[in-house]
Amino acid sequence: DLSGGGMQLHVRNWVPVGSRMRLIFALGTDPQEVDAFVVALSVMRPGPRRSFYRVHCRFVDMPRSERERVVRFIFRKQIDFRQRGVA
Repeated sequence: DLSGGGMQLHVRNWVPVGSRMRLIFALGTDPQEVDAFVVALSVMRPGPRRSFYRVHCRFVDMPRSERERVVRFIFRKQIDFRQRGVA
C-alpha cells in the first residue's frame, strides 16, 4: 500500500517502531527505481491467518521530485483501476 506520504509493508521479521529503513523499489514500468528512506510508525503483529508483520511507514527526507513520481504513479494506477472497474 503506497501513498505520497508513506507506505504499508508486509515483512516476515519484526521491525521496532522508530526504525529507519532504506527501500529501493520500482514504480510499474518506470525504468528509474525509487530509492527512499522510511521510518516505522506502527507495527502490527501477525494474526492467526497471517505470517507477516504489517508496518506503517512514513517517507523521510524524500526529494520533492521523487515524491511527485510516486504521486503520479498512484494517480495513473487509480485511473487504470477505475477504467477496469476494479475500484
